[in-house]
Amino acid sequence: MLLEELLKETEDHDLVFPAEETCKDTVLTLHAIGAELWYQEHLMELSSSDFLKTGLSKNNRFSDSLTLAMSCDDEKEPSLCTFLINGSPVGSCYLDFRGQSASYFYGFEISESLRNQGLGSACLSLLLDDLFLRPGSEKIKKIILQVSGQNGPAMALYKKAGFQITESLSYYIY
Repeated sequence: MLLEELLKETEDHDLVFPAEETCKDTVLTLHAIGAELWYQEHLMELSSSDFLKTGLSKNNRFSDSLTLAMSCDDEKEPSLCTFLINGSPVGSCYLDFRGQSASYFYGFEISESLRNQGLGSACLSLLLDDLFLRPGSEKIKKIILQVSGQNGPAMALYKKAGFQITESLSYYIY
């Protein structure tokens, strides 16, 4: 009854229900009312020890000419990471350092004309090497990211690099 009243109030708007797939009763209830899975988001993590075991291959055609520039105007702001080939930007991402133990990685993008050529793997490998192989206390212990389950190429790249899904959130639409 409550759902029917809400639908009267919202007129022609969809309702979105976020749910953890591990909560089977919630998922069963959403299916019972006719809600459909809209999309999923995954939280993924990679520890330095796992990276050292499974790191991305560094042998591709971009490895020798690719460099990384990091800039941050304020210690409290995220760092912009720019990937360069012969001084020209070819991709970027952001890092939000959460103390010395973890970094939140987001906004990873490769120039559209250079996608599907192995550049994403080369850039991610360079970044992970830089973060996990730093000397002493500057070394990051864990990288965390969030990715849409609909972004197949990104999911494949992150899994190939050794990232593991630690949480998933599903969005159901009614």
